[in-house]
Amino acid sequence: RARAEANFDKARRAVDEYLAQVTGSQLLTVPGLQPLREDLLEAALTFYAEFTQERADDPTLQRELASARYRLGRIHSELGDRDEARQANQEAIRLFEQLRDAGHFNLDLQAALAQAYFYSGQYEDVVSLCEDVLRAEPGHLEAASVLADTRNEQATASGKQGNIEAALGFHQQAFELREALVASDPNNPRYVAQLGGTVNNLGVLLDRQGKREPALAMFERGVEYAQQAFEREPHSLLWGLWLCTGLSNVARKQAELGRDQEALATYQRIVFVSRKRVFENPAVTSLRGDLYRAHLTLGNFQQRLGNRSEAARSFRAARDVLENIPQETADQLYELATVYAALAQPVEGAIIPDPDAAAEQQRNIELTLETLRKAVDAGFDKVQSLNTNALFNVMRDRTEFQ
Repeated sequence: RARAEANFDKARRAVDEYLAQVTGSQLLTVPGLQPLREDLLEAALTFYAEFTQERADDPTLQRELASARYRLGRIHSELGDRDEARQANQEAIRLFEQLRDAGHFNLDLQAALAQAYFYSGQYEDVVSLCEDVLRAEPGHLEAASVLADTRNEQATASGKQGNIEAALGFHQQAFELREALVASDPNNPRYVAQLGGTVNNLGVLLDRQGKREPALAMFERGVEYAQQAFEREPHSLLWGLWLCTGLSNVARKQAELGRDQEALATYQRIVFVSRKRVFENPAVTSLRGDLYRAHLTLGNFQQRLGNRSEAARSFRAARDVLENIPQETADQLYELATVYAALAQPVEGAIIPDPDAAAEQQRNIELTLETLRKAVDAGFDKVQSLNTNALFNVMRDRTEFQ
């Protein structure tokens, strides 16, 4: 019996390690590889399901199964499978609540349930659980993290409703929580990046109130945090995106305040960061769309300043980015379509709608659809890629996309 127990524990540890590698791998988060990550996690779920059938009274296994369901829900969400994401998350909630009702409800389990509640939009339940955890253990990092995420969502909702005062209050709470998280774990790039995101959001609210100088100061501070996270994980698509978003806010505000040379340097920095993102993620063709847009934006600003020769160089660089994307096979045409789709995304962090930007977005949607037609005519048949790539969400209601 002792040998059987040892073998069982060994098998469970192997699955635990496998699951940690699958869910934590940065490589498997690259667009195009998430379906593989999904398949690997499904395999881990099968193992846990078999284990729990053998040991139905083992709360540790029940919790691991619940955690695996939660992680699967997050992967479904990344792939754009909203219904499956919701179902997986609801199943995780059911399993976590089952453990709670059976009396197996420690602080870590409370924090895990709060995370699942967060992704189902049950924000009041999240706040209640996290505050209970933090009263019992003020330094509980995961509870503080999900509570900060919740305050951020509440701030965003309040801002959209025009309640700036409430939004500022929620952002301030998120800021205090995230600042404490960074102080507790300063080398954690997620905590650093999220603190930068909160600071940037405060800048957006200040800008809406017409407080341009304080807004710029907040945008610049947010960029400092985003830069730290990006330097620690330069392959991270999200940290790179947040850094470019923050830099764009800084550049726009510098230009509005008449600090043209500072704005020029910031636009040049966006090109540098965008180029580095392409270098760090060569398989993610859509990032070339961001690099193209960075060159184009820099060129437009240089032209506005009267620097015609510099603007011409930037425009040529933008053209070269697109022309150097292979366009021969069906898969290459599909990748080019993802670049046009990236260019068709709404501008992150934009404060005031831009009619020219809206027209450019529509032009890139048309180019995306045209290139996709060419890809299909050339034999492209990966329907799942079309259905799950979030870049195409801006055009899914178009008849031509169906």
